[in-house]
Amino acid sequence: MASQIDYMIAASIFLVVFAFTVNFVTNYYSDVRSTVVISSMKSQALSLLSIADFEFQPNSSQPERLGLKSSAYRFLILVNNTQPYLINQSQSVVDLANEQASFNLTTLGFPNSDYNSTVIYDINTSSTVSYQRNTDLVKFNASINENRHKFFMVYFDDDSNFTGVSSTATDSNNITEKIYPVEEISLIQWKKINELTQLSYGNVKNSTGLQYDFNILLNDLDTGSTIMEFGESLPNRGTVVSVERLVIYQNSTAEIKSGKIIVRVF
Repeated sequence: MASQIDYMIAASIFLVVFAFTVNFVTNYYSDVRSTVVISSMKSQALSLLSIADFEFQPNSSQPERLGLKSSAYRFLILVNNTQPYLINQSQSVVDLANEQASFNLTTLGFPNSDYNSTVIYDINTSSTVSYQRNTDLVKFNASINENRHKFFMVYFDDDSNFTGVSSTATDSNNITEKIYPVEEISLIQWKKINELTQLSYGNVKNSTGLQYDFNILLNDLDTGSTIMEFGESLPNRGTVVSVERLVIYQNSTAEIKSGKIIVRVF
């Protein structure tokens, strides 16, 4: 009788230890598998986050790569209402209500630019400045007090397709403005935003060989509004890996804005 009790106790202990071991091993491999899956999803998310660095193929319905990035250009213009900058040195320095500044992108070395993509910002106020375009000559007006100076930042693109917004600039040229060298920058181009959103999500996913579903969101950093969304809707349940980074982008009127790209993989 005692030996049977000992046997039952030993068997019970064995079953408990065995169950514990099976549960531990099962949980271990489950955790390992979850870690591998999440790591793989994160890798895809980070790859997609580099979307702005990928070349886009607009003539293919199944592009091998995604891409929103494009090169644009910018340069500074200094309007300095002091004596050394007056065109007529015999004049006195006075307040100027509509001083004309001008530039020629062909002269600056960009003869094939899309002039309709030109945006001019008053650096002091961050507001846009209207301009007049005559062929390849761009003119705008600046109000500037005597012995003061203002900087203006000009942005333009060379392969966009914006509608012209030329207005009228008053002919009142008293100052020789200083134009700084042109700088190339990278941004999210409005034309490529439209090209990507018109593609089939299924074709894009299959042609790029992506394993998981994804959703790409471009939000305006100042307003929080959604500028672009591409991909599947987020699931109600399940693992979602999200990564993001700050970018600059063109909006529908060619203005340069601060944004944030958010990539979710699930």
